[in-house]
Amino acid sequence: MTYGADGPPAGADRPDAWPFVITRTASHDFQVVVAPRFLAETRTHALLTSAAGGEVSGHSAYLREYRDQAGYSLWLLYRVVYLTGADVGQDVEYVRNRSRRTPLTEGVVLRDRPRTDEATRELFQFVHGLCADVVKDFYNADSVTFGVRPSDAVRMPAGGAPLSCVTLDTYQSKRSIEAALSGRRRPSAGERVPVGPGGGPVAVPVPQDGGGVPAPGGYHAGPGGPGSPDPGGQGPRGSGGSGSTGGAGGPAMAGGGRAGPAGGRSADRAWGIVGALTLTVLVLSVALLVVLLGSV
Repeated sequence: MTYGADGPPAGADRPDAWPFVITRTASHDFQVVVAPRFLAETRTHALLTSAAGGEVSGHSAYLREYRDQAGYSLWLLYRVVYLTGADVGQDVEYVRNRSRRTPLTEGVVLRDRPRTDEATRELFQFVHGLCADVVKDFYNADSVTFGVRPSDAVRMPAGGAPLSCVTLDTYQSKRSIEAALSGRRRPSAGERVPVGPGGGPVAVPVPQDGGGVPAPGGYHAGPGGPGSPDPGGQGPRGSGGSGSTGGAGGPAMAGGGRAGPAGGRSADRAWGIVGALTLTVLVLSVALLVVLLGSV
């Protein structure tokens, strides 16, 4: 069921939601640690790093629509806090990277727009507990080969203390998520993630995808990172940052149409140089032969 701009009415069936987490380690940049299974299995989870941005706050949350080029939408309801020492088993207040505290983005992905008053402290504590073991393992592994862990659908906790929820502008992507959505199925009650901090997102064995050696149970999106950025709106860490892609695509896309002609001109120049060298060697050889014959 699709609801209007205000989201589902109070008392409506609570929608399925898929937990997600984004953070970094001491040595490696931000990446998606936990993502909805239907995104992880189709290697489209990198869209979360593109769309889920905001300032660190313990008192506010964000709601943002991710819309692909065909008009398919996902809704991200999340908060940005700091990763604590308790989260990763360290005897410090906050985990730091070169004296800076480490942000942790955590929340849920929904197919339909939620109400802003569903951004409760209890919801995020619930997600935090579900993903706690995975986040700890990710941080302590401190490796680019740690694959994203897939999460299955959960029911959002009813009630709780709402946080101040900021609705961000729609993230308009140039990619398609149709394949991910069409492959998504509603899991049965027995397949859903167990409620409570003792449970964690379910992981499945990973087929090799040529992107490095994934950690057991994770999906690896390629060497050195969480997958290619999603071309579309502003990235999660502000304009000009490593996560910002802008509307024109990343640097690898710039001038891509000129690659063919440029390659052809390079080949022509190379053959011209080879021909000139060959002619020079031939002329010198003839001159040397004439000199030798004259001295006989």
